[in-house]
Amino acid sequence: FSLGAMSMVASRSSARAPEKGVFPLDHFAECKQLADAYLKCLNQNDGEAVPCKQLSKLYLVCRMEKNLMLKQDLAELGLDGILPAQPEKAS
Repeated sequence: FSLGAMSMVASRSSARAPEKGVFPLDHFAECKQLADAYLKCLNQNDGEAVPCKQLSKLYLVCRMEKNLMLKQDLAELGLDGILPAQPEKAS
């Protein structure tokens, strides 16, 4: 083993799985419009997520409804009390 290979092995072994597990990809783009609207909102707000919370909620609800993630109480995700908003149409 070279020194570079040893450091690669060490970095792989220290990687941790995501806290919530693996999320299936949205292969059929069932929630793509919401994802695009959320990303556009982040861009327009210099990466600040707070102004985009309504879109985040809509996106996660879509993923839950389409079985792309486990159903979870929105309060646990910090999204309770966020009123739903209609996403902007993707251009």
